[in-house]
Amino acid sequence: MEVYIEYVIIDNLVIDFLLLKLARKSVRIENKNLPIFLSACLGSAIAVLLPLFNLSNGFLYVVKIILGALLALLSGKFKTIREYVLCFHAFLFFTFLFGGATAAVFYFFGKDFNALDFTYNAEISLGVILAIAFSVFFLSERIIMKIYRKREIAPFIRKCEIEANGEKIRLCGLVDSGNRLYHKKTGAPIILCSPKIAENMRNKGMLLGKDGEVMVFSTVSGKSAMQIYKLEKIEIYNGQHPNTIYNVMIGFSQKDFSDDGEYDLILNSSMA
Repeated sequence: MEVYIEYVIIDNLVIDFLLLKLARKSVRIENKNLPIFLSACLGSAIAVLLPLFNLSNGFLYVVKIILGALLALLSGKFKTIREYVLCFHAFLFFTFLFGGATAAVFYFFGKDFNALDFTYNAEISLGVILAIAFSVFFLSERIIMKIYRKREIAPFIRKCEIEANGEKIRLCGLVDSGNRLYHKKTGAPIILCSPKIAENMRNKGMLLGKDGEVMVFSTVSGKSAMQIYKLEKIEIYNGQHPNTIYNVMIGFSQKDFSDDGEYDLILNSSMA
């Protein structure tokens, strides 16, 4: 197995930088590029020197753990020891994740790969390793963002049931402080539903015989309009017993609220 030193330098520099970025982002702490880059440079320099000492696999593993702790420590500021410990563990987790992903790809193509010292056959293009690294980075980053988004909105999600023409649909609604829409004539609060739910309501006959009206309202980008209808009632659950509201309108949004489908309704701020 041939190992080119330029491969080792570029591999470790890029990969350590991405791993440290992910680790700090997952803990939600200061994430500045300069200290992360300098820490990654140190990791790359040590990775070049380590093969010169001909260490056993067991001792090399211990050295790698200590090096990971040092890189995490130098990657930026920490407000508490707990932040540092979490960042270090996250760095280890993403390191193993990346190593596992790389080993799986190499195994699939029948190529040699040593996950412990991260060496591989020189005939493998450097671009392959970097492609794996960036794929793991962007996928992990997206998952981290989704997890934190779910945690942030979870306290404001409510199970709901809307009723019209005797038909019911069970949904999830988001209590949104920004939704302060009220029907001008009746003063009824207006909730918003996604196009998918609007279509479902039509298919179930919930709008038959109902006179909808077009409501014009102001937004940041100007004036907008939507079709609104009156519901018989909406039940909003915050625990075992529902809060039943009879005087409520529903407006049909022209676009979905969430790519992940966490909720289908945007509830009025008065429904908190």
